Amino acid sequence: MLKARIFAALTIFLLISAAGRAEHIIGGEMFYECTGPNTYLFTMKIFRDCNSTGAFFDNPATFGIFNANNVLIQQQQAVVGNIQLVNTDLETLCIAIPPDICVQEGTYTFIVTVPNNTQMYKVVYQRCCRNGTIQNLINPGAQGLTIVSTIPPESDAECNSSPFYNNFPPPVLCAQEPINFDHSATDLDGDSLVYSLCSPFLGASQDMPMPIPPSNPPYNTVIWGPNFSATEPLNGLPELSINPVTGLLTGTAVNLGQFVVGVCVEEWRDGVLLSTNTRDFQFNVAFCEQTTQAIVAQPEINDLCQGLTFTFENLSNPDNIFQWDFGDPNTTTDVSSLYSPTYTYPDTGVYVVMLVTNPGFFCSDTLYIDLPLFYTIDVAITLSTFECVDGQQQFSFESNGDFDQVNSTVIWDFGEAASPPTSTGLSADDIIFPGAGVYPVTVSVLNNICTAVDQIFVTVQPEAIIQINPQSVFCNGLTHAFSQTSSNVSNFMWNFGVPGSDADVSTAPNPGFTFPNEGTYTVTLTGNGANNCPVSDTETFNIRPLLFPQVEPLPVICFDDHSINLQAGGSFTAGASFNWQFESAIPAISASQNPANITFPTPGTYQAMLTISENGCSRSDSIDIRIHANPIADFEAIPLSGCAPLDVSFKNLSVTQSTAVSYHYDYGD
Repeated sequence: MLKARIFAALTIFLLISAAGRAEHIIGGEMFYECTGPNTYLFTMKIFRDCNSTGAFFDNPATFGIFNANNVLIQQQQAVVGNIQLVNTDLETLCIAIPPDICVQEGTYTFIVTVPNNTQMYKVVYQRCCRNGTIQNLINPGAQGLTIVSTIPPESDAECNSSPFYNNFPPPVLCAQEPINFDHSATDLDGDSLVYSLCSPFLGASQDMPMPIPPSNPPYNTVIWGPNFSATEPLNGLPELSINPVTGLLTGTAVNLGQFVVGVCVEEWRDGVLLSTNTRDFQFNVAFCEQTTQAIVAQPEINDLCQGLTFTFENLSNPDNIFQWDFGDPNTTTDVSSLYSPTYTYPDTGVYVVMLVTNPGFFCSDTLYIDLPLFYTIDVAITLSTFECVDGQQQFSFESNGDFDQVNSTVIWDFGEAASPPTSTGLSADDIIFPGAGVYPVTVSVLNNICTAVDQIFVTVQPEAIIQINPQSVFCNGLTHAFSQTSSNVSNFMWNFGVPGSDADVSTAPNPGFTFPNEGTYTVTLTGNGANNCPVSDTETFNIRPLLFPQVEPLPVICFDDHSINLQAGGSFTAGASFNWQFESAIPAISASQNPANITFPTPGTYQAMLTISENGCSRSDSIDIRIHANPIADFEAIPLSGCAPLDVSFKNLSVTQSTAVSYHYDYGD
């Protein structure tokens, strides 16, 4: 069960009002590096509120160089070189909407050459004014800042370089949240550094915000408001403090608003104080409520049934820091700092998982969830058998897959119209659907809280219809071509009814078969589709030898003294009967197989038809008999007489009805 603390929404104290930005100074510091005898490269960083309507960075800025007697010996100007926005990202994770803070850093660099190194020198910059909304100063808008950097005499340190701070403090702090900021500095000479909270120097006034040159030392420090001081700039609980050795700035701010803080780092060598770098800066303290909440997506049941590896879905703010403990009692390495990690557990079971957001911060939140894990569960339906019982289509199904087949509950659903509509168990047998169509079959496997479902669709084919086309051709020989009419049939099995034979079968839809003998045969055809029951049909076939009468052709017949003999040819048996019919002939009919002495009255073309009957079949053939008139030979010759040699032309005047005619002349010579 999810357990989480519900936090109030974050409210932010906006530190800077739009009407109070006539001033702009936030703070600054100055340090230097010795580059040669009596020569120093100075760097000054000034920080301003870039939301302010106050003056921009001085350009140029004027610096005063004072000797040990606080007498101005020279003044120098430098233009602002690099202006950049300071990263105001909060170190804290406990504020949702930061105040409208904009900080610009202006950097000045310049070379200072002093007359000699026998005495101390001070390089000074002064400016007015600070933000009028500062809480820990009296009349802060009238208090400027003075930045002082000291060059020690050569007797204390030859060619000395001053320390410089490593990091810029966070501009925004959360009230009630502990501060832990590394305010350490670096010294190029390796001198000993000592850190302390100190009062910044009071600077220029509103009447003369940018004095040229700066006023002479010594300088007064800022005027603290009641209950505030250099060592108690925030009135924190505990108060702000800095470790003198490490520079770690700690404490807890309580009051809301803007506060000036001074941090000093002293450099010491051989027990002699060489210089002090005073950083003058401004803290903005906002009211922060707990803005982070540890939220993990409630696992779906199916996510808990996918085996031992689980991926957590983190719904918390991704900008937070995270610490996971996956609750594995067998190891101490079951931790992660990722946003949405994945962990593989050693076994199934219930694990208590902890998520901590922003560990170590006051806005941290902790969430515990119970994570029950089960092995992967999966199921698949297999259509195991299809069979026909008394002409009824019956289906059987099996459940396969990755699940505990002993301890799981398997539930089948075949639809309300099926018989039976539901079933339980690893398999379901003899399921009958109401008719042709497509039917969903669903199986559900339940094991603990895990469920797996599979569904297939079963197509029930329409009933098969099949019929043997009856015999329409008889006395056509022992080979017969069979045909059928069917629907919803894809498998055919013919049995041609030959007694004592196992080879009288065929699976062709429309086969041909040669019977061994003539006779009457009972032919059976059985057919079915992929998922329907087989049906059969029978038909009787009378198989007889081939009856094929054919009248043999005749030669050319001349009318004179003609007498025609005919012959019955073709295919028939000895038991066949013959019926001849002769057109206009004598005799006109005959029952003889080979009738003889047939005569016709005149030349011409006459039809002779033969009909042979046997086994209940009758078939006919006919020919045309052409009776040709006898040819008449005749010719003429021109001329018939004359002197030798005599050329005579003969003209054939013969008469014949034949196309196959030959002629022979005998000229009597």
